Amino acid sequence: MNNFQSFDDRDNGAMLTGVLAGCLSGSGAFLVVIKEWWAWGWGPGGWSWSDIAHAYWLAFAGHLFPSYKGDLGTWNAFREWLRLRHQYDAFTASFWVPFLIGLSVGLAVGWIVVRAVNRKGASYIRGAKFN
Repeated sequence: MNNFQSFDDRDNGAMLTGVLAGCLSGSGAFLVVIKEWWAWGWGPGGWSWSDIAHAYWLAFAGHLFPSYKGDLGTWNAFREWLRLRHQYDAFTASFWVPFLIGLSVGLAVGWIVVRAVNRKGASYIRGAKFN
């Protein structure tokens, strides 16, 4: 006898669908918010998209490998350069605010998709009446 019968009727791909939908919507929201954040001038001023990508990569790699040296130098040197120009807070916020918005959107969409796929029964009867 199968002791896990409750899993059989829920094996409909809801979790995978929710994860994929959440990842796609969260990534999209992150990219849209980060684009608008810099377009509105809330990040450090006068940076090209290449500079922004290199700075984010340097911040990521510099935290993992402190001796990593990228196009903008080491993370410690770049962080000090930002602080001397009073741009460190703007640079930090330009990543974390869009990241948290994208994360929130991704989690919400994933949760909604999993709930929608896991509903018992049809969501409509004869095309018009909702349960």
